[in-house]
Parts: sequence; structure tokens; C-alpha cells
Amino acid sequence: ANCQSDVFTGLYTAFGVGHTITCGLKMDGNVLCRQGSPSETNLVNGAFVDLSVGYEHACAIKTNGELQCWGNNTLGESSPPPGIFSRVFSGNGASCALRALDQQPLCWGNLVATPPPAAAFTSLSVGNGHVCGLKPTDEITCWGTNEFGQANAPDELNYQAVTCGDEHSCAINASGEITCW
Repeated sequence: ANCQSDVFTGLYTAFGVGHTITCGLKMDGNVLCRQGSPSETNLVNGAFVDLSVGYEHACAIKTNGELQCWGNNTLGESSPPPGIFSRVFSGNGASCALRALDQQPLCWGNLVATPPPAAAFTSLSVGNGHVCGLKPTDEITCWGTNEFGQANAPDELNYQAVTCGDEHSCAINASGEITCW
């Protein structure tokens, strides 16, 4: 198995699992990753405050708000833009981060052909070529690839969370009901 419990000892504030990568944000701000086949364990030294793991890459936000990514970079998913960010979200071949100044998303990897909307978001989920985000109004907006309808978000309000798969998306509303598209 790619993730072995004897590798991730100690205390963590965040973790994520992709296809061939598992990473954890340690309490000391460093990131420990196990990646590849055969698996190699690497410590990414730094002072990180947020972490997100995609399909074969990971991105983290440093204490100064800058991004650092590593892993597969075939689609540019490990080449983040410059700037100051508050949160990062990774998926299959891409990542997005919320700019600290206005909480608007900036994306890279297989999402560069579809620019995100100019709006503030509280959270994002990155699929395979598409993204869905939750706005402060509890409304969902999606963009990117829509071959299977995965970016056709429902028009209703009052959603609490959204998540994207490769070819579909789902959200949960305040009543606890899940809707998928």
C-alpha cells in the first residue's frame, strides 16, 4: 500500500490522498509525503498553513501566503501562480487557490482554458477539468469541462458543501440532502 501507518507518525493538522500520493501537514508546519511506485517518503520543509492533495500532485500555502506545489507537472498542476492566497484546493491535473485579498479563485493545470468567475468563494472543489465553488451566499457556481453535466450546478441556495469527482459533482444543503449532477 502507498500509505503505511508507520510512516505518518506524530500529529497533523491536515492530510490528503491522491492516486499515487499521500501527504500530511505536520503540527510543525512541514509536509510529509509518500509518493510513487515504489513509494518514496519525502519531507517538504517549510512553514505551511494549508495543504491539498490532487491526483498525482500536492500544493500547500506557506505562512507568507505563497504557494508551493510538487509532484506530477504534466499539465502544469505543480506550477502555481505567484500571489498571496488563503486556501488551496487540488484535483485531477489541476489546483485552484483563493486569493487572500478578495477570496476570488485562481486556477492552474488543466483549468487554464476556462477562467474562473470574478466572485468571492468560501470553498472550492477541483475535479477533472472542472471546479465547483461555494459562495458566501451558499450558492454553488461551477466552471470548466461539462461533457457529462458536471459543471451544471443547481440554481438553489442554502448549500453547505460541494465536492467534485472526475465526471460529476455533488453538494449537501442545510437540510442534509445531497444533490448530484
